[in-house]
Amino acid sequence: MLWATAGYTQEEPVKTAGSYIDGVYVENYVYKPNFISAQELKKLIDEKSKDIVIVDTAAALIFEEQHIPGAVDFPYAPTLPQPITLPRTKTLVIYCACNAEEESVDTAKKLSEYGYQNVKVLKGGWSGWLALGYQIQTKVPAARQTSASAGVAGVVAGLARGATTSSVPVLDVTGRYAGKQICYVCEFQDDPNVIAFFRDADEQTAELIVQLDRLYRQEKTKKFKAVAILVSGPDAKPWLEELSKSRNIEIPLVVLAQGPKDIGFRAYKLNAKVANTFLVTRNRTVEENVSDIGPGDFNKVEQAAVRMLTTASTKPKQASPGPSLSKAEPTRPSKAQSTSAAEVKQIQTVTAKQIRALVDSSKGKVVVINFWASWCPPCVREFPAIMKVYDRYHDQGLNIFAVSLNSPEEMADIKQFLQTYKPRFPIYRADSQDEAFTQGVLKEWSGEMPMTLVFNTAGERVLTHKSELTYEQLSSKVAALLPSR
Repeated sequence: MLWATAGYTQEEPVKTAGSYIDGVYVENYVYKPNFISAQELKKLIDEKSKDIVIVDTAAALIFEEQHIPGAVDFPYAPTLPQPITLPRTKTLVIYCACNAEEESVDTAKKLSEYGYQNVKVLKGGWSGWLALGYQIQTKVPAARQTSASAGVAGVVAGLARGATTSSVPVLDVTGRYAGKQICYVCEFQDDPNVIAFFRDADEQTAELIVQLDRLYRQEKTKKFKAVAILVSGPDAKPWLEELSKSRNIEIPLVVLAQGPKDIGFRAYKLNAKVANTFLVTRNRTVEENVSDIGPGDFNKVEQAAVRMLTTASTKPKQASPGPSLSKAEPTRPSKAQSTSAAEVKQIQTVTAKQIRALVDSSKGKVVVINFWASWCPPCVREFPAIMKVYDRYHDQGLNIFAVSLNSPEEMADIKQFLQTYKPRFPIYRADSQDEAFTQGVLKEWSGEMPMTLVFNTAGERVLTHKSELTYEQLSSKVAALLPSR
């Protein structure tokens, strides 16, 4: 089966009737993680059980250096990597660096939406495993370059824009977990935040931390978070404690437990020659990187954070996977969008070559072709936006064709989905669900979904979008292509 790209975002709860779980609509679906203790997992390892696969969500560099014996790497990302290579015939035991299991629980939840039924989360994660003194597999890290984010223009230290933030435990000095190891990256998860790394315990760092704390106080009503990390290690603890007390700092001040030798230093591509690095992040993704600044340049960090927060406040919320929608979109099709049951049954099969014929038959019109499947959560979320664009612009010269990559055995799921939404544009089903079809449509398409192609009135492809589209994104693109009146 051709798997879709998941794009689930944590948010405030929304009223939902259920979710599509591997093509099956489940009423009132609420994910509840199934935990396994470190002791139980060790017993299975000692017994050399062939019924489990241990899954580490660490970034590749971290996994290479240390992991539970026998584990496979499946790096955490806001969307699941495609194709999903994990087996369905065994029990997956997922763990992450967070002792509160945020990352592994989120991964397990996303896998459940693709029909993975036998998934367990390691209670206490990697930290809990280490605390019990259980065996780990390690590798001495290779010598690395002093320049971080090599090959990324404009970045002198730290992760580049668009990179996923890795789960890395730090030693909390003044925060709510003082004296313990905690991963603030996972603690913040999807909330907008700034992760700040400092090389030196000096007056310049102190002033920058004060300014970062001030920014946090100004913006915390918007769920904004911040953490200051001293990379020099535990020796900086007394200095941080005094700074927190004397300057009344609210944000957590933490250190890398092993200083510059800590795996977090390498995972975040820090540069020993750079005094500081501020990563402005949201949804576990770096939006901006500001490095090597003095107190007089802190406005660069502040401006980057404000841009992120402004985008966050204007971006429409997305509902969890399934037909439940955000308030910004209609929860049910209007009467004008209704389609009879007889029409729903008329789902034609289309080949890759015939996709081009659909475009050619619509010369003089703007054409949108959306590739989707009923078992694809972001496809389900996106569909109402596609319908809304069609209803707004069809009379002005827009044609939309939706092509399902469900298998023939899943026709009942397609019909149930279409009965729910009742789209007014033509629905097709791909004649095959393999590489032959995707490559036939677009050579650079490896099967990510949803995938949307937009063609101008001359039949020229002007947009290839291999992930979920919002109404605003598609609407603005279509409006710009339509002939002016």
